[in-house]
Amino acid sequence: MAALSASGVQAINVPVEFGGLLTHWQWGGVAPFIEAWHEIAAGDGSIGQMWGTGAFLCRVLLHAEGLPKETRAQLAHEILHDGRRLANVFSERGAAAPTVARRVAGGIVIDGTKAFGTNTAGGGRDLAHVSVGLVDDDDPTRITPHAALIRLDASGVEPAGDWNNMGQRATNSQTIHFRNTFVPDGWYYEMGAPHPAFLVTSMFGNASLLQGIGAGALDAAVDHLRGIDRASMPMFESAATDPVMHRRIGEMTARLTAAREFTLSVARRLDAAPETLDFPELLVTALQTDIVATQAALHVTAELFDLTGARSTAASHGLDRFWRNARTSGSHHPREATSAYVGSVVLNRTHPPLTDYIKF
Repeated sequence: MAALSASGVQAINVPVEFGGLLTHWQWGGVAPFIEAWHEIAAGDGSIGQMWGTGAFLCRVLLHAEGLPKETRAQLAHEILHDGRRLANVFSERGAAAPTVARRVAGGIVIDGTKAFGTNTAGGGRDLAHVSVGLVDDDDPTRITPHAALIRLDASGVEPAGDWNNMGQRATNSQTIHFRNTFVPDGWYYEMGAPHPAFLVTSMFGNASLLQGIGAGALDAAVDHLRGIDRASMPMFESAATDPVMHRRIGEMTARLTAAREFTLSVARRLDAAPETLDFPELLVTALQTDIVATQAALHVTAELFDLTGARSTAASHGLDRFWRNARTSGSHHPREATSAYVGSVVLNRTHPPLTDYIKF
């Protein structure tokens, strides 16, 4: 993550007014972001998830009108020059009560528990984007949705260190408790409904992560094969002369290339003026990219052992990490749910609420 920060690649998600390279509207110009995400996730699924989370938050926070311009300018400078990392801490599934904020002199204080914090592996001075309900001073029953920016080393922030999943382990996406945590004015804002392009981008963004993991798995499998030059059956002299191997590699490459190009084609459509875009149709197409990429990644990461053989399952090779990462990431949006949504649109010619199918 430090090397990625030093490379300056996150500048593609920072508006030019803040010293970055982004000249499009908030969700335009995402194709370079998606291309970078493919390559980073191919290197490692956890790093891909963490970098992609930061990229999304660049797009959200540096365009958030509820944040003062000086706050956004400071954030941009830290992202571009100081290695600032951004974490998303929103999920409350399994928590006993909602996370709430109350006004105090100079800011707000926050209490509550978040069950899942994406990109919290680094801890320390990393900045968490935390959803809270701000309690009205005059009417405690009135609570408005806000988001606060909180350093993970701030007083009252207690990471639980309970992330112990089979895949995506380096993200350390742990539970985090907030105990009377202070956030100064200028570092929280009221959240409105997300722009439709946010949902579109998040869906084909998830596809990018899965496609990248699958591509990394195939690269590792092919490198392994070149090293041992093992054929599928004794009748063939080597992998290089084995048509069974060729067919399997060709099929895997085709699936992954189709997922990559499909995802990029949807990303490029967001370069158009937003008022010209059909966002309900784009959302269906983005969900299709997620379905295709997830299927491709799970197929490749599981089937690669038919290519590489029993000895490749040794822990020293670590080839199982790709399947564990793909299976873990691919469980966030079950294919049954995304496929059912797309099928409903096709059959009924209407767009039902996405929240009927996917829990955010």
